[in-house]
Amino acid sequence: MNGALLYSARQLARGLGVTSQAIRKRMAIIRPDASVIAGGNLTAAWHVESLPAGLRIELEQGARKAGYHLVDHFLRSEPAPQPRDPKPPVVITRPSDERFRDLLIVFQVVRNPSAPGLADRAFVWGQVVEFYLAAAQPGSNRKLKRDLLRFVNRHAPWLARNSNALRVAFERRLKDPAALTDLRPEENAKRRVEISQADIDTLVMQGVFECGGYTPQAFRECRQEGILSPDLANRHIANPSRKSYVPAPVRQAVSQEIRILHKLHKHPRQWELEGDYIERDWSKVFAGDFYQGDDQTPDVYFWIPDDQGWFTVMRGQFLPFIDCRSKRILQAPLLASENYNAFAIRNGMDGTCRVHGLPRKGWYFERGIWKRSCMVKGLPTSAVAWTETVGAFARLGLKFWHAQTARAKPIENVLGLLDRKMFGEPGYCGRDEKRDKHERVQKAIQDVKARRVTPADAGFYSYDQWCARLAQICDEYNAEPQDSRMIGRLSPNAAWEAFQNPDDPLIEFDARCQLVFANEHFPIKVGRGGRISLPIKSGWVYKSPETRPLEGQRLLAWIGAADPEVITLTDLRWENPISVPRVAPSDAANPEEIGSALSLIRQGNRICRERYLELKSAYNAKRRANIVAPVIEELNRAMVEQHQALRQQESARKSKERRLQQAAREVRLNRGALNPNTDQALEALRNLPRQLAALDLEGEA
Repeated sequence: MNGALLYSARQLARGLGVTSQAIRKRMAIIRPDASVIAGGNLTAAWHVESLPAGLRIELEQGARKAGYHLVDHFLRSEPAPQPRDPKPPVVITRPSDERFRDLLIVFQVVRNPSAPGLADRAFVWGQVVEFYLAAAQPGSNRKLKRDLLRFVNRHAPWLARNSNALRVAFERRLKDPAALTDLRPEENAKRRVEISQADIDTLVMQGVFECGGYTPQAFRECRQEGILSPDLANRHIANPSRKSYVPAPVRQAVSQEIRILHKLHKHPRQWELEGDYIERDWSKVFAGDFYQGDDQTPDVYFWIPDDQGWFTVMRGQFLPFIDCRSKRILQAPLLASENYNAFAIRNGMDGTCRVHGLPRKGWYFERGIWKRSCMVKGLPTSAVAWTETVGAFARLGLKFWHAQTARAKPIENVLGLLDRKMFGEPGYCGRDEKRDKHERVQKAIQDVKARRVTPADAGFYSYDQWCARLAQICDEYNAEPQDSRMIGRLSPNAAWEAFQNPDDPLIEFDARCQLVFANEHFPIKVGRGGRISLPIKSGWVYKSPETRPLEGQRLLAWIGAADPEVITLTDLRWENPISVPRVAPSDAANPEEIGSALSLIRQGNRICRERYLELKSAYNAKRRANIVAPVIEELNRAMVEQHQALRQQESARKSKERRLQQAAREVRLNRGALNPNTDQALEALRNLPRQLAALDLEGEA
């Protein structure tokens, strides 16, 4: 292909008989093969092999019709000269006017005869006077002058109000050639009063800050208050016929500045958005280089069950993720909640990477939570002085770009196209719910809230039904060809395949590293009693018995958006992982929850005590040797033996007493009614059943 010929858009357009703009629009998605000089300018050019298949077929058909076997010969051939449009025929209504034919051609040159300009009038008058002077003969030329003025009055009545005014103007210009030039603009310029900068500032300030951007009101109030300069105030009448009258020079000097500055004063952000913008060229970006996400509140209501035995009707939050180059929707989760958070964003990012692979260069988001959240981008490097942390995507070399305006986000166009596909859906409330006022939908919502009808009977989707339908809408969008500056007439699915970089395939985000890279890690210091708090979620506490011995240590806490109820602790070298659950505050009126929390604390304390006793038993303190006199040693031994004997006796007595009390309870006797001697009382209780049996026999006898 290095020796193949190059063709510019102009050459291709000439071969197809269309405009160059049409060719450039069709080639907007095709990267030029080179640049060539055409008409003194550098322009893009393509080889025939690089053209789209449809364009090549059209060129081949055109070549065959023109009698060429090769497209190159057809495009390199010189075009046949095109005949120019003939001038409109000159119509002469009277034979006597034949000598004025040249003047009639002059009259037809005027672009707008109904409102000719000063230059057109001066040109025509000059031609009329020159024609007369050239045709005049020595002597009297009254007949020539009469016929000429009648001809001009019939074919150029716009030169004067009537025939008499035409004659007077002709005589004046015939006597004074300088009269051919209309000097009224110069004379008016001499009489014009220049508006001073002080008057301009006064009017602009009044219009912007006091009159809501209305120029007539600003001029009227400034004139009534007497704050304009005398030159300007005396130049114009003080009682015009119209209340909103503003002299043209004044309006021309201040009206546009008042309009611009008032919008800046009232809506600074909107004023900036309506200003200049950047045209972006996406032709050098491959599909898969950048992923973009955004939030939207869909225009369709759906329902979910609530905790009161009824239903909640809501619009939810839609968080689609697209590929910036092809505008293909990659992930489209719908949240059954009124708001979304950083965990939902990170879930969408992880899900997109699991299905389609990591982006080559990074993420392209808006600002706000998409820019500030540590769960999305990771903790800033300067946030912690004692360790260096890098976000999960930053460790992979991916960057984050943030759009300044909505115009800079391709996903805004995608969301607009999705909105159009929702027009006929049940529960559609309009793009601007407060202004569109879909009254039937609003009445159905009120009926559901009042429990007069179920949402299913009112025609609303359930959450599962709307998720399925929304996925179907996204699939339809991805498969539908577009007419876009970014992808031309391709569908997003076709553009995703066509604009891939074959030399750099996307990296698979598989299960071997999925959980690690789906978690963000944050440096933390274990708090009192093993409590762990993260910088991304204030009020959430994580702890377990295993974290009690880690109090005061500096570790890394890993948290994932898919399951934020559990974190993993590692040391700073990513070793020795420990999974720790989140602990919710205990209900002060629920003894079971209080007891469970106390049990968790005791388990942690038990681990510390066991460790303490383990170390204490192995600890041998250094002491001086003890030298004891024989008499003291013998006395100590005797005291120990006697104390042990007394303790054994006391223990035996207490054991007998417990047996005695147990035996007395079995026969329903009070201990105080028995023999104070424990041995005798026990013996009596043992013989008691036998004695009772003997008494029963005697009674029967």
